[in-house]
Amino acid sequence: PASAPPPADARVPRNNLLTLVQTAIRRSTAVGASRLLAEAAAIEIDDQRSARLPQATLSGQVGGVDAGAVNATSTHGAQVQAGLNVTAPLYDGGRISDLTDWRSHLADAARFGEISAQEQVALQTVSLALERSRFTVESQVYEQYANKMGCLVGALQQIVQADKGRMSELVQARKTQRQAELSRDQSLSQKRLAEVRLRRFVGDDLPPSEGVSTVMLDTPALPDLLTMASRATDVRALDSQAQALDSYVKAILDGHKPPDRVLPSML
Repeated sequence: PASAPPPADARVPRNNLLTLVQTAIRRSTAVGASRLLAEAAAIEIDDQRSARLPQATLSGQVGGVDAGAVNATSTHGAQVQAGLNVTAPLYDGGRISDLTDWRSHLADAARFGEISAQEQVALQTVSLALERSRFTVESQVYEQYANKMGCLVGALQQIVQADKGRMSELVQARKTQRQAELSRDQSLSQKRLAEVRLRRFVGDDLPPSEGVSTVMLDTPALPDLLTMASRATDVRALDSQAQALDSYVKAILDGHKPPDRVLPSML
């Protein structure tokens, strides 16, 4: 007997799926925009922290002097003026710190937004890959069924030549064969549609779809799913936005604090 073929490497479908996800994330404009927003929010933190540092302003002025009168010696010359102004916040009631916290929480929300955008792209990519794999297997099943019905139709044709009373069975078999072929064509059409949509995310280089459906067979237990849902990036982004609003409210209240209540203690 012929030797059995070696089993396929179970890691190949997972690696193909990971490659699709990484390519889709790298090509996504939504992920790129979210990344730029996160970088801008991180820069704004440093800008807000610099508000507590001393600021120096240097100014200068250069001009000419020309003075004279009748029967008097005229004066001609140049005039140069320079000035240096140094300012530093002594007490702000904690407003700068609260505004820095506000910017920090907004940066966290932007970072979680970037992760959420990556997850959305990954979810759509995996869904399309699974859909493509499902319709591929479905078309293969209908193809096998249509071939078997074709064999049955050929056998019934030979039987009907000898027994005309079996014509109804031949008609039913041909009808079933046509239905199987129609279902196969519909599955192939849905497969091509899924491939077109998948190419929008990952480009024209699509890996084989065999074995992709086996990657998602194992699912976590319900308590683990609930724990993962509580730590979802969208939930954490909303928490960061809520904390940012709290810090902003504190900063507004700090701006209305009278400084005379704390200046004696500072002295």
